[in-house]
Order: sequence, then structure tokens, then C-alpha cells
Amino acid sequence: MKHNKKLYAWYQGWGRKYVKKRGVPHSIEVQIKDSPTEYAGRWTLYIPNYHELPPVGEYAFPKEVYFEVPANNKVLLDYMPWEHRVKVVSESMLNFFREQGFTDGYEVAVVKDVISRRGKIIETPKKYFALRFYTFDDELLDFQNEEEVVVKPTTDHILDIFTTKFSIYPNMRIKEGVEKKIFVLEHRTFDDALVFTEDIKKMIEEKGFIGPEIYSIEEFYKAFID
Repeated sequence: MKHNKKLYAWYQGWGRKYVKKRGVPHSIEVQIKDSPTEYAGRWTLYIPNYHELPPVGEYAFPKEVYFEVPANNKVLLDYMPWEHRVKVVSESMLNFFREQGFTDGYEVAVVKDVISRRGKIIETPKKYFALRFYTFDDELLDFQNEEEVVVKPTTDHILDIFTTKFSIYPNMRIKEGVEKKIFVLEHRTFDDALVFTEDIKKMIEEKGFIGPEIYSIEEFYKAFID
């Protein structure tokens, strides 16, 4: 039996279907740095389900980081993904997550400054945090494997350099009895997305949070491969 809660994905995308949003740089344009002059350190080598949970020692997420963006970008975002299972959020977005019970499975670093590639501080109207996830919600969702669609990205798709095929699940649903509304997945198709219910989508829109394009799970199929 399928759960009736519809799912959506907050996703930047690549290639021709990337939808540029004012104030939201693409993840390939930015860096999370340990200092204005030091790129992310050994914490990026942390492997969930292999290393200790939560991360400790050299694998622990820093308490403070720097968010480097292109100098000509005005940063207005409330949410955007980065690599190494990191997502950048505004203080309002983080508070919203916590209000919705999305409170564990990640470490929090304060973004001390938003900086240009030359290390110049860029003034922003919002305070930012970086969340690094170490637990995931794949087991809470029914991927509807029998309806799996195997696709090959277009030839100019950045992911084409890594693989020739991806599995898409256009009928993915929440499992019965699951009350959680916001999901972070380890599955390689969705690891760059934030998945949530229709209730969360409506609240994000009502509050005017700024981020990438929001796709229904059915629409995500086209956004991902083109």
C-alpha cells in the first residue's frame, strides 16, 4: 500500500535544466573553508557507516567555517547544498528545521564570514550556518523499486563523467507510520537534494525562503537527467 503523502525535492540540478536563482550560487561555485586561506580539511574524509557516529577527532565538523562565493554574487539564500554532505542554511531556515522536528543527524558550524575568493568579507542580510549530515533517512522511504527508471544523463550533463546510468524513483513515497517530514538521503540520486512533504513545501513558499528549484518527485525525473 502506498503512503498518500506526496514528496518534493529541493534540488539545484545540472546542465540545461539548472534554474539559476537570484542570490543562490551553484554548489560548484562555492567553497566551505576552514579559514579564509585554508580549504576544508580532514573532516571531509569522514565516511558515514564506517567511521564513528557522531564524527569525532579529526573527522568532526569545525565549530566555525567560512563560506566562499563568487565576488559578484549577492548572497540571499536560505538553503543550498554543497559537497561532503554539507548544506548551507540561514538562521531562519535552521530555526524552521528545528521547529519541524528536524533536529538530529547533523553537526552545525557557524559561518563566521561570507567571503570572496580573494578573502574579502561580503556583507549579507542573513546569518548563516553549515550543516554536515552523518545519518540518513533512506530506510524511512519506499523507493518503489519495482517502478525504478534507469536513465542515462545527457552528454553535456556533469554527472556523465562519473557514470552512464542512474536509477530514478518517480513514485517514491514515505513508508506507513513515518511521521518525519524532512529527509536527507544517502542514495546517490538524491544525495544532492533535500526531500520533504507537501506541507513543508507550502510552508517554505509561505515563508519566502530562498533556495534552488523545488520539484515534485515525479518532476525530479526530468530535472535530474537533462
